[in-house]
Amino acid sequence: MLLRWHDGMSVNVDVIDDEHKQFIAFINNLHDAIEQNNGDEILFKSLSDTRAYADYHFKNEEFLFSQTDYPDKDRHKAQHRNIQATLANISKKFHDGD
Repeated sequence: MLLRWHDGMSVNVDVIDDEHKQFIAFINNLHDAIEQNNGDEILFKSLSDTRAYADYHFKNEEFLFSQTDYPDKDRHKAQHRNIQATLANISKKFHDGD
């Protein structure tokens, strides 16, 4: 297991904490698929699922930012873009056979 949820990760918003826990599960599944060399089909599905969940979660979280005075929203949105770019880069490398 690459990442493990702990209370220090909580943002004290249940819906976001639940989404973060699920996102961690997707990341761990992707990591396991890579480490266990489960084959291209399983790796592609895990990568696709992780990217889709990231997009879903980031959209939800950024909507909540727009409804509140979250002081660090610009930096946090930039982190989202960085994660999405990293996942896109991994996906491209996978498709290119790297």
